[in-house]
Amino acid sequence: MKSDGLEDIDDNRFVNEILVWDLKGHKALEKIRIFDSANQGKIVAILSYSDLETWLFINKVYKNNQTAFQKLGALFDKAEKKK
Repeated sequence: MKSDGLEDIDDNRFVNEILVWDLKGHKALEKIRIFDSANQGKIVAILSYSDLETWLFINKVYKNNQTAFQKLGALFDKAEKKK
């Protein structure tokens, strides 16, 4: 679902977005943010390469920064395996 510059996506789409940034010669890690959610958790998001305005986020709230970064590590591992 897309609204107000945010769009929720699944893990595969997130991994593909990492790969697009890398393929175009950019560092995907620089395009990722961890946002605070309304319920005091963390949300992992990556900037959309196609429009540079929309944040693509996994529709899951993580308890803290540690679990959010663990998820990011797993996503980057999946991206490396797809190269």
